[in-house]
Amino acid sequence: MVMISQNKKREILRKILASSKFAGSKSHQALLTYLIESSIKGKILKETTIALEVLGRDSNFNSNEDTIVRVHIHNLRTKLEAY
Repeated sequence: MVMISQNKKREILRKILASSKFAGSKSHQALLTYLIESSIKGKILKETTIALEVLGRDSNFNSNEDTIVRVHIHNLRTKLEAY
C-alpha cells in the first residue's frame, strides 16, 4: 500500500478544488475538504457528524428521514469521477 503524505493530499485537494468541476460548487468543496482533513487527522466519520458539521443540520438530524448526506456523497463521487 502506498502512503500519501499529508502535504501531497492537500496539494491534490487544492488542484481538485480549483478545477472547473468544483469551482462553482461551494458545498462540494466544503464536503471534500472536510473529508480529506478528517482523513488526515484520523477522524472516524459518521453520517450524523457530516450532517451537523458540514451540511448545517441541527442536532435533531435523523438519517432515516433526511438523506442529504448520502445525496451529497453520491454527487461528490460523480463530480470526482468526472474530474
